[in-house]
Amino acid sequence: MPNTAPRIYSFVQEAKGKSYFDILDMAIDEATEAERTVYKLRSKTGPKTIPEGRYAADLKGFIAFMRYGVKPRGLDEDQYNLYHSVRQLALNPDSSRS
Repeated sequence: MPNTAPRIYSFVQEAKGKSYFDILDMAIDEATEAERTVYKLRSKTGPKTIPEGRYAADLKGFIAFMRYGVKPRGLDEDQYNLYHSVRQLALNPDSSRS
């Protein structure tokens, strides 16, 4: 099964520097699209593990972290640091310009 970590990393890197609400909008749209892909594939292939499902779950964890600042279960330290830096930059955009 392909690793979805690079996908979430690239998504979060793309979100860096955007406003808080833009990041949430992007993440919600991306998670919705990933979920739709999962449902379409499952209807064709039956109930098996689909990598898009892991990506959608990763995005949902990122959305929860952005909203509440709570570390999702199973998040490794590198991902946590990346999520945290993006959240801090989005919530305090002026602090990066010092």
